[in-house]
Amino acid sequence: MHEVKEKYNLAVKAYDNKNFEEAYTIFLSLAMQGDIDSQKMLANMLIHGIGTVKDEKDGYRWYLKAAESGDAEAQYWTAMHDFENNNYDRGLRLLHLSAKNAFPDAIFWSGNIYMYGLYSTKVNIKKAQEFYQKAIRAGVKDAAEKLFEAKIKEVGKVKAFLYYLKNLKIFIHR
Repeated sequence: MHEVKEKYNLAVKAYDNKNFEEAYTIFLSLAMQGDIDSQKMLANMLIHGIGTVKDEKDGYRWYLKAAESGDAEAQYWTAMHDFENNNYDRGLRLLHLSAKNAFPDAIFWSGNIYMYGLYSTKVNIKKAQEFYQKAIRAGVKDAAEKLFEAKIKEVGKVKAFLYYLKNLKIFIHR
C-alpha cells in the first residue's frame, strides 16, 4: 500500500512537471494493479490525449472500472458519458450511486434530471427540490437558484418568495 502511494505521488509530480509520458506510464501500471485514483488519472489522460494518444473509448473504460469499484467521481463522469451516448439506464444508475456517495455534482445533476424530466425520467418537482437542498448543503454554487426555480414551478412566484423568506437559512447554507 505504501509503495502504491509513493508511485502515485511520483506520477503526480511527473504530471505537474509536464512530464506527461512518464506520468502516463506510472498511472497505467498502478491502474492495472487496481489503484482507483490512478485509474481516474489515466482515464483523464486518455480522454484528453495527455501523454498518450487520445482514446476516449479506453479512457471511459478506465472511468467505468473505477466507478464499478465504488468511486463517486468516476461514477459521475461515467454517467455523464453514458448520457451523451444515450445509455440512460446505466447513466442513471451510476449517477444515483454517485449522488448516494455524496458527490456534489451528481447530487445537483440528479435535481436537474427530476426538474426537467431528462433521460426518460418523469418530472418530479418534489424530488428535484430534495436533491437541490442536498446540493446546497454540499456547497454547489447554483443549487439555491435551482431550488427557488423548482419552488416557483410547484407553487408560483409569490408563494415561492414567501417560502424563500421563511427558509432563508436553506438558501444561504454554504
